[in-house]
Amino acid sequence: MIDWKQHTQKQIPEIVNVDFNTIHIPMDLWIELNFLFDKAINQEHEDLIKRIFTEAYFYLEYSNKPNDLGTAVALAFIEHLLDDEKKIPYVLKYFSKQDFINYKAILMYHNDEKKYSRILALYGK
Repeated sequence: MIDWKQHTQKQIPEIVNVDFNTIHIPMDLWIELNFLFDKAINQEHEDLIKRIFTEAYFYLEYSNKPNDLGTAVALAFIEHLLDDEKKIPYVLKYFSKQDFINYKAILMYHNDEKKYSRILALYGK
């Protein structure tokens, strides 16, 4: 079992403002990472955006019980990727078309079919 807190601190040192004593489950951490992602989007901090996506993929691939790292990524991060139009170029760049299709239900939780289809059509253009 990996130490997921330590792994994320190493990969994303910008998360320094988080009190890791209050982070008990991966969901707590990914809520904080989603806030950091929003800041990175607003600042157009390309390297940080890329590292957050890379960390998300790491968690999805490592997904296990009882902490179920992948569920934390899906619900605290992927579910919110279409919430802001400023995120879309980064979704297209760092989230594969196949993953976009595979996670359709999660991506649509806060969005509708029309928005999902519009963004899906942008892949490959």
